[in-house]
Amino acid sequence: RRITHQSTKRTSRTFISPCLPSSTAEHYEVVSSTESLNFLPLQETTSALLAARALSKTGGADLDVNNVDTNSTTNDFSAFAWDIFDTILASAGGNGHIPRYAYPFHWNSSHNNNFISGTAYPSAGMFDDTTPIEYMPVETRDAPVIFASGRISSPPFHATMALHSFYLSNQTDADLLGLSRTYGRLERYHRFLHDDVMRGCELEDNGPGDDGNEHEAVPCYNVIHPWESDIEQSSPLWEVALQPIIEQMDSLNWSPSFQIPTEVIKSYDFPRKERVYDAMLYLLECQKNATLTTLARKDFETYLLERCPFAMLDVGNAAALARADQDLLSIGEILYAEDIPRMKSPTRLELKGLATRSERSARILDSLWDEKGRAHLPRAVKFRKSAGSNGTFIPANETVPLVVPVSSRVLAVWGWGDSTPKDIDQKETALAFQLQESEGRSAFHCGEYPIPSIGGCSDRAIIDPTA
Repeated sequence: RRITHQSTKRTSRTFISPCLPSSTAEHYEVVSSTESLNFLPLQETTSALLAARALSKTGGADLDVNNVDTNSTTNDFSAFAWDIFDTILASAGGNGHIPRYAYPFHWNSSHNNNFISGTAYPSAGMFDDTTPIEYMPVETRDAPVIFASGRISSPPFHATMALHSFYLSNQTDADLLGLSRTYGRLERYHRFLHDDVMRGCELEDNGPGDDGNEHEAVPCYNVIHPWESDIEQSSPLWEVALQPIIEQMDSLNWSPSFQIPTEVIKSYDFPRKERVYDAMLYLLECQKNATLTTLARKDFETYLLERCPFAMLDVGNAAALARADQDLLSIGEILYAEDIPRMKSPTRLELKGLATRSERSARILDSLWDEKGRAHLPRAVKFRKSAGSNGTFIPANETVPLVVPVSSRVLAVWGWGDSTPKDIDQKETALAFQLQESEGRSAFHCGEYPIPSIGGCSDRAIIDPTA
């Protein structure tokens, strides 16, 4: 469903909202950011990326490749796809961060519910516009027209979907220009993920400093909240990964300050145990409180982990980044090989940097392979309480594997690509057989044909990682 937002400060932007009821499926032209609407539009990044990919394919099919008119209205679908990419990337922060959710219309006190009415999607009110200044789009800092999900990042599928969209299009000059518009902002996003979020990964000197302070350690992670991952909320993985947070909530006697709507509880991926969802809300509140006190703090990532003790190296996100790093390099090589006016092209030095990042993300993904479990396992960062009385935590550059038989760990295959491990045959075989096992340490326990979407069909599938 296409929604165009007109702003006095920018050109027309197109948004994809998966949350509109079918009765409102016509086109909306919103000429003012203050116009009153009976719904709150939302752009969920992964859904929007898939929509852009589908539109590129549709637009390409509409054109006669032997008689391409780039000004023809038959290319609208392809142009619409690049509009969607422009809109997604419009919410990118000055440091490159891209949020999971974007709320493109002016949000005010009348839109302060925690969930979009009639859906399980969080509204802008859930985040209270607590985005740290460096995570906000530069052009909207003075007069925000895009509200987003704070520090909650989007899974890094963007470069892969952009490359797919270009390949599926007729690859006209207009498509090439559309691809080039994505490059700079995607490069900044990947730089943010590598240099800010995952800076502790593969860090050789990652212990206490000369003064012996333990906070010098930098953890290796890529997820600070389950909503940054594409693993379903109902996955048994979160029951194990969030257990320390649940214990902290219980010690504080914490519970949500609002009633969770029926639409949320009845959604297809609501956790089997409501306390798991409470833990997700607790993390949001914790991160919101940390943000409110550090809007101008430079090292926000460290400060956040000291207050909100959850971080994980997720297999799916690691695979997505490994694949996206390869695809961003391919985009850079395509743009470098072309010589079109108005198009930003990378230098050879920049391409070398992209290749270095691609090699690093492939190694990080491969490091998640657990030989004993014969699978890629997500790993949770270890935390311990600080010695002081300020209630903070000390993250360590040490992780523990989350040994839960769920099919999301098979997502590692997505990231192999050009960086396929040497022992690919053995790993593929091990992963394939685990999907079908009904008994054993890595079995899903799902019956005769156990190929579920999330695994863990019975409580027997929940394995205590400390056992």
